[in-house]
Amino acid sequence: MLWGCSSKKVQYKGDFENRKYTIYNVTQKNIFAKHYFQQLNIKGLPSLKINYTTTNMGIPYSFDIYRQATHVVLDSTSFPYSDKYQEGAGNYVTLYIDPKKFSKEQYGILSSFFTKEWPGIKNVVPLEQGYRKLNIVALVYGKDAQFTHSFKYNGKAIEIWTDGSIYLNNDNRSIQSTNLSSMVKMPGYQISLRQPHHPFTMESLDDYKDDSGKTIKDHFHIVQE
Repeated sequence: MLWGCSSKKVQYKGDFENRKYTIYNVTQKNIFAKHYFQQLNIKGLPSLKINYTTTNMGIPYSFDIYRQATHVVLDSTSFPYSDKYQEGAGNYVTLYIDPKKFSKEQYGILSSFFTKEWPGIKNVVPLEQGYRKLNIVALVYGKDAQFTHSFKYNGKAIEIWTDGSIYLNNDNRSIQSTNLSSMVKMPGYQISLRQPHHPFTMESLDDYKDDSGKTIKDHFHIVQE
């Protein structure tokens, strides 16, 4: 039988724009593991969980991916994106505000909180998640999945995740073991196409298109190695 329980303790209390707020540190247990996350309660707003469901996998490869969404960049310089492995890169995340849970007006309050209040308290309110310590670099009104750029063909999809990771989704199974580079190289929105030419060739990439009918080569610079 699967079972679970959770406990939370107050991490910080304060007042912001005539609204009291509390940040909780939450421990959630089940038979297999413990999960740690934070919860922000601002008076008059639904509670906001800061965990793996509301954040992405790491520093965005470009903040321009959010240009058509309501968003605010909080920190674009502390940890620059790289296509090479970087210890701690997964700690620098985007925090997503779900439109199904928060109204546009409520997002505005949260945006103001993280822009004005959060910089002064974040050093005394560590977002310890067990396997990583989060640093919020942007606040976006939306969900991470909608900013994954997907190019589809014949039941498969090349997916560019928000942290720059490149995956081949085949029957809902995402893998990175293709002859495309594992991450987008910036600047230049560059993707490497490696030898041997399997499963992709420069020509076959023309078949993979997004919902607007544009190919991956319309959005990214493909470099053949």
